[in-house]
Amino acid sequence: MDREVILKVESAVASDVFEKIVRIPREVFEEIGVVEGDIVEIRSDRGLTAARVKPLVFWDRGRRIIRMDRAMRETLGVRVGGTVVVRKSSAKPAERIILTVDKSSTTYEFVPTPYFAFIGPVPVSGIFFTPTARSPGEYLRRFTEQLRNTLLHKPLVKGDYVVFYIGPLTEGIILQVTETVPEGIVYVDENTVIRVETL
Repeated sequence: MDREVILKVESAVASDVFEKIVRIPREVFEEIGVVEGDIVEIRSDRGLTAARVKPLVFWDRGRRIIRMDRAMRETLGVRVGGTVVVRKSSAKPAERIILTVDKSSTTYEFVPTPYFAFIGPVPVSGIFFTPTARSPGEYLRRFTEQLRNTLLHKPLVKGDYVVFYIGPLTEGIILQVTETVPEGIVYVDENTVIRVETL
């Protein structure tokens, strides 16, 4: 039977925000059988997510807490001060993931196009561009390259929220994972096919 622990939720260290990283006490590593960089499953009464694990920073020594960002707290439906169950995950590489972007979640004016971009070994449709891009092709290239870089090696599960930035001066785009193949906890690798759709 997998070992699991209950930890109190606290906000993430700034450098971990949107990186799918949680921090837990070093003694918990041994309790649940993980090492730094492993993927853990995190459950609440209202949701499930996954993240790569790092140890708490020195000022948190002695505290039985888990530090996670707002996106993961939203997925789990928990607030700072709530509790979650943590255990080692048996994550698999994703063959395909579908993410949905809510156009109302950003200030971008997205314009649907018939253009295709390649992410992984097959073409992916449903990408969008803004009038501020010099061309649809340029926008699609930047979008797909940066999205893959953002997601690479990160664990995902259906229902997760992902915040994606086109560039350093842009507002983040909020995407939600709506399908993974296989089901359950997966991680993105170089062969994962990624499709982006809109509501």
